Amino acid sequence: MDRDTIRIVLLVIGLLVIAGIYIWGRHRQKLLDFLQRRGEYDELGYDPGQEAPPSKSRYQDPDDDEFESLGYKGRKPATPEPAAYGLDDDLDNDLLDFGESKPAPEPPPAKPKPEPTAKTPPEPKKTTGSAPIPVLIQVSVVASGGRRYFQGDDLRDALLDLDLIHGSMGIFHRYDRKFRETLFSVASLVEPGTFPMDNMEAFECPGVVLFFQPDRVSNPIAVFDDLVRTSHKLANRLGGAEWDEKRQLLTQDKIAHMRGLLEDACEDS
Repeated sequence: MDRDTIRIVLLVIGLLVIAGIYIWGRHRQKLLDFLQRRGEYDELGYDPGQEAPPSKSRYQDPDDDEFESLGYKGRKPATPEPAAYGLDDDLDNDLLDFGESKPAPEPPPAKPKPEPTAKTPPEPKKTTGSAPIPVLIQVSVVASGGRRYFQGDDLRDALLDLDLIHGSMGIFHRYDRKFRETLFSVASLVEPGTFPMDNMEAFECPGVVLFFQPDRVSNPIAVFDDLVRTSHKLANRLGGAEWDEKRQLLTQDKIAHMRGLLEDACEDS
């Protein structure tokens, strides 16, 4: 071997040594980690070509050894049986049928009330001297003397002349002097009881009803007297008859009776 060949061989060997030193310095940590893992696999008898075993979860069953090592000792409580929730083994299956149910137990018989004796006489029922105030006072003016209807324009003019005002609910009302309180109202006897003010010439009805609720006004007796006077004037103006709430002729005795009820109610209130 001549000198040139020896120089080339030495040069190649030097380059390989330098490359090895460079690779070792650059990938030293990775190679050490690989060799360490390889040594662990050899000790455990694990073949890297096989599938890795599943890792244990920190949330496994408390029976695992790993949980015991972490301080979770003891076993999980067994799932309670139905009896632990108050269900007996001999539970009647009929009660689980939603289509049928057992009849409810009959209530115990009521105890008979003791009959009063001579020593303990029954207490008399208490009575009050207050007279109930009528819920509604009403008087009607209806067509009579062979007439079956009042003409709408005649009825409208008569109501307006008596200082009645067409207002809420489409009927006429009597207001107090300051127009703050509705004293009584007048409605038609034709359902729904309203007056078509824009077409009264074509309107007709068999009569009207004057009414008020005594508990809604401050002076029921004064309102009653005004209602009766208005009824008389309206009947005279239209040639009609006056009826009470039972559709019977309104007599002086009936008027006195109704007024007396109001007076008694007002005195007791």
